[in-house]
Amino acid sequence: KLLPDHPPLFGRMSSVAHRQNVQRLYRHSLRLALNWAISRDLATKYAIEIRKEFDKGAKITNNKEAEKMLQMGWAKLEAQRHPDPYNFPYNEGGCLYQRNTPVPEQYLKNPYLEHDHHH
Repeated sequence: KLLPDHPPLFGRMSSVAHRQNVQRLYRHSLRLALNWAISRDLATKYAIEIRKEFDKGAKITNNKEAEKMLQMGWAKLEAQRHPDPYNFPYNEGGCLYQRNTPVPEQYLKNPYLEHDHHH
């Protein structure tokens, strides 16, 4: 599954939970746009289109309609996921993940320098 688990959409969500879920959907939508874009200009174009869609949804005042829109948004996001998403280099799975990690303290000590060899 592409996305981390999001709160179940059954029943009525509080306005705070709904807002947070919409924000998560928006953030994940922007990340997905970066996966599909071949240039920053194209990613910006996608981001503007995504923002327009979210602005349309912001005008909805009916809770059931808002929840339905949210469910459709998550479904659309899942349907459009990229088969090989971009991993940032320093994130887990990236090409620089844990590269040049600090050397453990135990290997920094030279045991030959700790002893007094002048008897």
